[in-house]
Amino acid sequence: MILENQPAVPAADALSRYANPMMVALVTLTFCLVLHAGILLSEWQKWISSVSQTHWIISGAFMLVFIIFNAILGVLATDFKKYWLQSFYSFAALTTVATLLAWAFSGVGLSDSDGFGWIYFVLVFCFILFTGIIATMRFIWEFFDEEGKQQLRKKK
Repeated sequence: MILENQPAVPAADALSRYANPMMVALVTLTFCLVLHAGILLSEWQKWISSVSQTHWIISGAFMLVFIIFNAILGVLATDFKKYWLQSFYSFAALTTVATLLAWAFSGVGLSDSDGFGWIYFVLVFCFILFTGIIATMRFIWEFFDEEGKQQLRKKK
């Protein structure tokens, strides 16, 4: 039996307080920067030798990590419109900074990085697609939740 005043998933209600895409982007950028610096330090110490695309791969991988966590937290957000706007700005900032980090650490521009421009295009498309899927899921979820509440009211 569904009670009207209780959340459907208590753990989801507790996690919704932490659904902040700006914080996810900041944490993602921090790990990305640490990994870039670690690779660069390893190259200087001659522990490893990497190709120029390594830094572009790292930046793209962390963009994908953001997209996945953003989609998961988007389901838990209480105000999806506000979350979507913050998510869009966070992704734009993350993409810009990650691209600049990859360029700065590798010394190779995006147009000279052997197809990483297309990979970034795919990542942006994935972000839009995942956001659209989450918005559709939220719409369906809220629609059927409201229908269920109306059915309970009719039975009373």
